[in-house]
Amino acid sequence: WKVYNASVYVANLTAAVGRRLFTIDSLSLFWNGERLVLARWPNANGSLLSAAAQFAMAVGTASPVLVSSLLPAVSPSYYNGGSVVFRNNDNGYLRAAINPNSFGSGAMSLSASVPSRTFGFYVEGVRALLDAPGEWFYDSDAQLLYMWPPGSVAASAGTVEVSVFGYGINFATLMNQTVVDGLRFEQQSMAGINLAASQNVTVRNCTFRNQAQYGFNASSLRDSLLVSNRFDAIAGSAVYINSANNNAVRGNQFTNIGIYDGQGIYGTVSRAVGINNGANNVVTGNSMANLGCTAVFSGADGTMIERNTITSAVQTVSSSAAIHLGSNSGRHSVADNVVSGVLGNVRSWSLDVLVFGIFLDQNVYTTVVSGNRVSIVVGNAVRLSGVSNVQLRDNVIDTTSNHLFFRDLLTSAVNVSGNNF
Repeated sequence: WKVYNASVYVANLTAAVGRRLFTIDSLSLFWNGERLVLARWPNANGSLLSAAAQFAMAVGTASPVLVSSLLPAVSPSYYNGGSVVFRNNDNGYLRAAINPNSFGSGAMSLSASVPSRTFGFYVEGVRALLDAPGEWFYDSDAQLLYMWPPGSVAASAGTVEVSVFGYGINFATLMNQTVVDGLRFEQQSMAGINLAASQNVTVRNCTFRNQAQYGFNASSLRDSLLVSNRFDAIAGSAVYINSANNNAVRGNQFTNIGIYDGQGIYGTVSRAVGINNGANNVVTGNSMANLGCTAVFSGADGTMIERNTITSAVQTVSSSAAIHLGSNSGRHSVADNVVSGVLGNVRSWSLDVLVFGIFLDQNVYTTVVSGNRVSIVVGNAVRLSGVSNVQLRDNVIDTTSNHLFFRDLLTSAVNVSGNNF
């Protein structure tokens, strides 16, 4: 490191990484194991801008225009190379590059279309925005890395690490009859483990930390087990399996998942455990705490979600649930879970905070929700939306603003019995 100015240091990555060329989008920077923030405006303070009166979008063209009176008056080229991160709906984010030399009179044009209804934004990835402790910037042309250390200390006062590889283990197909035991995966820009078309895989006693997108990501996975692993400080989803059959996620610890406002996986939703498509999966005995997102999502049929402990979930979005059963899925068992503190994020265009303890989405069918304890939920403890043949029995629900909510008249054949409200 060399001193760049009074507070910012600069390092040349050419010698450090040889011929490996990075872009600003492929890097993450860490100080003593904690993720730093890419230079941005406004500075990171735990929230995006609340959007209601602060900007407008002119959409429907190839180059939509963002207009905000709060953007500082600067030259047309000031934001060149930067991007705008939007909270594009109530539970996800999008990112769009700023067109060169396009800023003027509180407006800038963007390279990609975004929805007209957005919930907040910030600008990132411009060196001039590096103006606060804990921020960084990378000049990919010169391969120069700039950093303002946390606490405004010298760069030598801490351990600085930069992500290098996209994956820890990456199998494009057929990782069968394999055990991954006792490994530590840190700071991958994509995923700690990435699998496709595999079966009979066991991942146990491993640690996944500081991945930018996924801890464990798989597609077409069957007859596999994730047990006794720890997932921590993952910007996107800790575990995501698409097309999942006969898998078990059991006895794992999840902390600080999806809590980085505006980071993670753009265009989709973060979850501690997400299972989409397939059948007969089990999520049981896991401990989940301090989540910005949903704890457990399943859009696959026949999922058993049982004996999980979920504390402080859904902190960075305003519409989600600790446990969410996806539309058009069925034959689930949601039993004996303890859910406490589903908080929601009121920083949105709407003052509605639609967060739930347990959410059965549209057309969920033939499902039993039993023996759960749900408390301290800003929205509905249990929310049903057009479901059929559902049993709600022997649950304990307290300290919520609305215990049980039926969204529409399409809900049918619901048996509510033995609950303690």
